[in-house]
Amino acid sequence: MPNSPEIIYINRNLKESELASLYNHSSCLVHPYRGEGFGLPVLEAMACGKPVIVTKGGATDDFCKEEHSYLIDAFKVKHKMKGLNLVKPKIDINTPKINHLKLLMFHVYQNREEAYSKGLKACNFVRKHYTWKEIGKKYFERIMSLLSNKNTIKQI
Repeated sequence: MPNSPEIIYINRNLKESELASLYNHSSCLVHPYRGEGFGLPVLEAMACGKPVIVTKGGATDDFCKEEHSYLIDAFKVKHKMKGLNLVKPKIDINTPKINHLKLLMFHVYQNREEAYSKGLKACNFVRKHYTWKEIGKKYFERIMSLLSNKNTIKQI
């Protein structure tokens, strides 16, 4: 389509410096997902001061908050996982609402100063709560909590 923006497909692994450059040359990270284990690219973009648009109700809820992220409304869809022996035959898949995604993308485009401000807030949040030291403390506290539970010690 002649009037559409150019789309560049990157089908190779990027070096850390190339990835940081990609984030830094972007206006926003748009990451709608149905299933996500953690969302490291989202956290990386936030650390670079970029606003993010992500699915609400998924893995990124741990670090994407309304004050510094744009959250896409989602709905649950029952999905049968073929070839997997699960406890439940169907699982809920968190599915982003496409119309809300479009609205958020347009909102970010029209409100660049607001988006820039959210990106800065996101950067400050990540740099405060997601340093190696902070994550190490959380792991240590969790391990100590598990070890203090007598039932856990018996299982180990």
